[in-house]
Amino acid sequence: MSAVLPDSFRPRRRKRRLVIVALLAAATMLCATMGPAWAAGESSPSGVGGRVVLRAGWLMEPDNLNPFIGYNGSSYEIWSLQYDYLFARNPDGTPGIQLATEWPTTDNGGISPDGRVWTVKIRSGVKWQDGEPLTAEDVAFS
Repeated sequence: MSAVLPDSFRPRRRKRRLVIVALLAAATMLCATMGPAWAAGESSPSGVGGRVVLRAGWLMEPDNLNPFIGYNGSSYEIWSLQYDYLFARNPDGTPGIQLATEWPTTDNGGISPDGRVWTVKIRSGVKWQDGEPLTAEDVAFS
């Protein structure tokens, strides 16, 4: 004897309904968050003669502003705005440098032949907010 399942139990239809509900919920949230701005008649600032305000939002709060103990992705976004790294990614996703002068390689002497010692040359003229110059000791500490 076989049982006939109602349409709501069929996986394809259920999945399709869930997708439709999720899309409707997302559209509702978008309209709810953008509605006050539209109602206030805010327009894109021209930056000429007026004050420009940048509002940024995150999906979650940063767990910590201290880069030595934080771990959330939103924290990394803030740190990248606050601190320069030795190496970073360029906006196009390719590897780049910030505080280093070049990528260490075996050819330029930055990586020892056994690969255990890396020597990174840092840019000159970089200073901390108190005016003290950045040193190799600072990099080793952090």
